[in-house]
Amino acid sequence: MLEHKDYKYRATIDWIEFEITTASTTNFQTVKRIVGNTYVLAVEPEGGGAATNFRFRIQDVTKWSELDLMIAKLNHLLPTISIKIVGIELSFDAYLKQAYDVELYHKKAVAFYHFLHRPCSDNHRSSSDHKYSAEGIVNLQSVKTAIENNRTLYIGSAGDPISQRIYFKTMDRATKLPEEKHRARYEITLTGDECPFHTLEQAKAYQFSNLAKWFKFRKYDATTTDFELLLTRWKKQQSMADVLRRAGGGKKVGAFGTVADTVLNDISYRQLKNLTLRLKG
Repeated sequence: MLEHKDYKYRATIDWIEFEITTASTTNFQTVKRIVGNTYVLAVEPEGGGAATNFRFRIQDVTKWSELDLMIAKLNHLLPTISIKIVGIELSFDAYLKQAYDVELYHKKAVAFYHFLHRPCSDNHRSSSDHKYSAEGIVNLQSVKTAIENNRTLYIGSAGDPISQRIYFKTMDRATKLPEEKHRARYEITLTGDECPFHTLEQAKAYQFSNLAKWFKFRKYDATTTDFELLLTRWKKQQSMADVLRRAGGGKKVGAFGTVADTVLNDISYRQLKNLTLRLKG
């Protein structure tokens, strides 16, 4: 069985969502020409689609300087009254260091879900790209089946301020990725008041390790007996929802048969710190 050292882990920003208010009415095509090839939404448009409020996402942010340039260009070509950040999506990826193996990627994606310490909601489901394809997640076997069938695992509802997704990533915006870029992925989306910052200056000063609580995982306790494992492995998830309070001293203990995965939790913490440094480079 592979260990964490057999994977390369990396934390990234998938996108940052902005909301802008322009000094005069304009249309989404004008905003799109300035900010780049991304979806732009006019908020409460007037007749003909003109508006002063727009939302758009900047994908794959790697350096804050990229956003400095975008905002400077926006202010030069389309004077704005306000520019604020209203959402962010972060990813934690696992890449195999050894020869490519789909089964091992499937197992890693299943483990990301099964051992996620802090699910944001009780609403769990899987879905494919097809409309009306959502299915409930009943047990661990349904998790495995979903991942093996290239379905995405969702935690939380559309529009929730916090939501999570887990899947085996082989595509990027409808484009097939080469095998060396395939990875098991855990994503978290934070919007509205849950977004950790609302201006670019706040973002530059932010330490992404502050979000470490959302990037913690559990593992089976090595001392757990085979019988005890039989009692735990049918469950779809071993999460903090199952944390019990030990009788007497009030000390918290993990879901039955599991302990904190301190190795992976340390890796995710260090990768979040590394993300903070890379964005400043």
